[in-house]
Amino acid sequence: MGHQREPIDSGLEFGMSREHQHDNDCVINTDNINRSYVMGYDDDTGWDGYYHFTYFGQFRRANVIIPRLETALIGLITLAVICANVLVLVIMFTTKTPSSSNNYFLANMSLAAMVYPIGMPLIAVTRLTGTWIFSQTACSMLPYTELCGTMVSVWTMTLMSLERYRASQKKGPFEKRQVLVMVAVLWLISAASSVPLAIFFVIKESTVDTDRVIVCTLMWPNNDVRTSYVFIVPAILVGFVLPLILIVINYTRIMKALNDSMKKLHQHRCSGPPVVRTRSGMFNPKLFRHRREAKVIRFLIVLVVVFCTMWLPIAVCMILIVYDKVTHHLIMTSNLFIAGECFALSNSLVNPLIYAFINERYRNGLNRIVGNVRRVSLKTNKITPSTSQVLDDQV
Repeated sequence: MGHQREPIDSGLEFGMSREHQHDNDCVINTDNINRSYVMGYDDDTGWDGYYHFTYFGQFRRANVIIPRLETALIGLITLAVICANVLVLVIMFTTKTPSSSNNYFLANMSLAAMVYPIGMPLIAVTRLTGTWIFSQTACSMLPYTELCGTMVSVWTMTLMSLERYRASQKKGPFEKRQVLVMVAVLWLISAASSVPLAIFFVIKESTVDTDRVIVCTLMWPNNDVRTSYVFIVPAILVGFVLPLILIVINYTRIMKALNDSMKKLHQHRCSGPPVVRTRSGMFNPKLFRHRREAKVIRFLIVLVVVFCTMWLPIAVCMILIVYDKVTHHLIMTSNLFIAGECFALSNSLVNPLIYAFINERYRNGLNRIVGNVRRVSLKTNKITPSTSQVLDDQV
């Protein structure tokens, strides 16, 4: 995000010498400055002495190892996210069991999780080059797909928490038509609300010492209106704070209902709860169900903690960028921003796995796929099942 500075004061305060080259270019001295910001000029919008946050790139980096490590990390996480979510979708659409609203939500979350990392290869390349080498279309679509995928994924999680609360209250699941309508509306709202990023993320050029630096940065159209507050603050509230509050409320109500139910169960155990005789002994189905629900609740708590841990960094980064705009301290760096991106991207890997792990349909489908792969492997390597079992026992 760029930051406006008064032409005279900015040069004195930061010790930067600059001269106009043409409408959008300038020359700056790179001694003792934040290399995640470059100065530029834009006569079309009235911004003069405007500091652009580089977001995806960082110029004149002294250490060449860090960009390579960042690129490798981004690539590994992106590949893992795509593979994990493709696996979830394959299982959901190939398992011959009745579909539930929760399964539709899980499939939608996996689809959204694959939209988020579409532009990550562009970020990986930009971390290596230090400057933006792609088109304006790519610059516009990268933040657009990230925000759209994020909004859909986060609010799908919120709807899933509501679905689980309804189940705990014996209200029954959403109907298929209701789920499809909610998912469609969610995609439409997310796509529409992400349009400002596609419009105002633009390519800007500067000359750093003798090097030409091109950045894909967010540049609002009006200097008089604090447009960044109008968009960034609501985006953080709607994309992080509000979903988190709703998820916590729903899961808290679920835990309270489960706790009350467990208390009633223990109160009636002395009068002899209904049991079922099995080959292994006596079995209490109600107690078994409650224990299973308690296990699910523990996973839900983990889910909330993971949600906070992985989405908080990118939210803090956006707040710091706005803070830089107000105070002109320029403390935010693209390294922190990319770290926040990686945390958020990792959530697209962890969330479907957590949800799928507590989903019986997914577990059965995964076991089926693993079994098929195992049989193919045995036939390919001409190993008998008994030999394979011996090898497994030795491990």
